[in-house]
Amino acid sequence: MTFGTGSEKRIKRPIQRDIIAGSLVFIILVCVILSLQAYFVLSKVLSSRYEEIFEDVLLCADHMIDTDDLQECIRTKTPSEKYEYLQDRFDHMVDDFKLEHLYCIIASNTTITNVVSAPAKRNGQPERSTRP
Repeated sequence: MTFGTGSEKRIKRPIQRDIIAGSLVFIILVCVILSLQAYFVLSKVLSSRYEEIFEDVLLCADHMIDTDDLQECIRTKTPSEKYEYLQDRFDHMVDDFKLEHLYCIIASNTTITNVVSAPAKRNGQPERSTRP
């Protein structure tokens, strides 16, 4: 057994091992890049879809609200037929769109008045009062 100089001490590796190692690194790198790309694309698509749904819910709720009737309900502290209909519609929107809550509030400089509230049902029971 002879030992030579530094250039002869080099460990010879088979070329197959280098090719397999390089291929694995390349495959892992491609998988990571594709996974990140898929995550960001899906995240963007879902986010824009949720925004569209929320805009639709808000537009629908805005068209259903009769401000004069709600002002009268607040003033007299008695629910009207339109108020009951609005409350029912809010409850359905919360259920249909799987929202956590949907509120109609009136804000002034000093107070915030919750006029209609429709939180999600917990254990099959709504968590709201029926008074305006």
